[in-house]
Amino acid sequence: MKVCFIPEVGNSYKANLHCHSTLSDGKLTPERIKEIYKAHGYSIVAFTDHEIIYDNSHLTDDGFLAITGCELAAVGPGDTGVPGHFPDRKCVHINLLAPDAHAITNVCYDPEWSKWCDKKNIRYTVPYYGEVVKRENTTAWVNRVISEAEEHGYLVALNHPVWSAQNYDDYKGYKGLWGLEVFNSGCNRLCLTDTTVVYDQLLRLGKTIFPIAADDNHGGEEHLDKPSGDMCRGWTVVKAGSLDYQTIFAALKNGDFYASTGPEIKSAYAEDGVIHIECSDVRRIWVNSSSSASLFAYPENEGETISSADFVFASKDEEGKWISKLPGYVRITVEDVFGRQAWTKAVLVEDLLR
Repeated sequence: MKVCFIPEVGNSYKANLHCHSTLSDGKLTPERIKEIYKAHGYSIVAFTDHEIIYDNSHLTDDGFLAITGCELAAVGPGDTGVPGHFPDRKCVHINLLAPDAHAITNVCYDPEWSKWCDKKNIRYTVPYYGEVVKRENTTAWVNRVISEAEEHGYLVALNHPVWSAQNYDDYKGYKGLWGLEVFNSGCNRLCLTDTTVVYDQLLRLGKTIFPIAADDNHGGEEHLDKPSGDMCRGWTVVKAGSLDYQTIFAALKNGDFYASTGPEIKSAYAEDGVIHIECSDVRRIWVNSSSSASLFAYPENEGETISSADFVFASKDEEGKWISKLPGYVRITVEDVFGRQAWTKAVLVEDLLR
């Protein structure tokens, strides 16, 4: 049976799923952000301003989709009681993507945390589910947010755990996460980027979680298209039949996408014990598993590139039973000559051999 890491049918839509505007601590208006991202080939931006969910659906048109969302944060021990950014202290940041463009009812709302970023002074009229929930950087609080968000149809992603100074003991107990940022351009410019390690740690725990590359843009246009910038440097390519909210949201929920900082993955599937990948020109292609076992392909000579690879990862024994070289799960990474990478979701080996 043929199993695809990325759907073979549908259109490819370039998306930024983590974005800040003047509605919180970003420097650009939602309208200007739309202009810039459309000019750079994006069709989707999730506006995830801090703490309060805003409806930016007026930005949606035939060629652009604004996804509704927000980013929630909590800090660790030593909190002064003044909410906000604490890069010198352990914290947690999570994104919520809403199931509907007009779904602006907040989950686990704490009005004290909305004060520092509320530019509209509406914190006392913000709609929210249930009761006010005091903000805590604990596994219990994160799991409560995830649970209540999922109950109301939201997708929940863990943002930049390396920047947040989190370690394994902090995130191992999170239950129900949909996504993880494997790349964040705002963190990349600070040289805090190696989140694929966290991705594998969560996958080895048996969690179903999808990789996201995003911008987390707070800056202005002065660094646009420069290495020091935090815009249009990481994206998620969503495969879907049309650019409408429900279709894109369903594709995101199902993991019908890959994450990238440059390379294009054109095709990735497994069939009859072989993993096949087609991509833009890259300097290496490899397949990770739940152990140190991996498969990899390089060009023949230094300076050359490859754009496809076939990996035999399993064969049948004398009784016709599949025997895999790779345990647990597999996921694919490609890397171009500039060191930019793209990542697929992970698929269980047993599902590839059915």
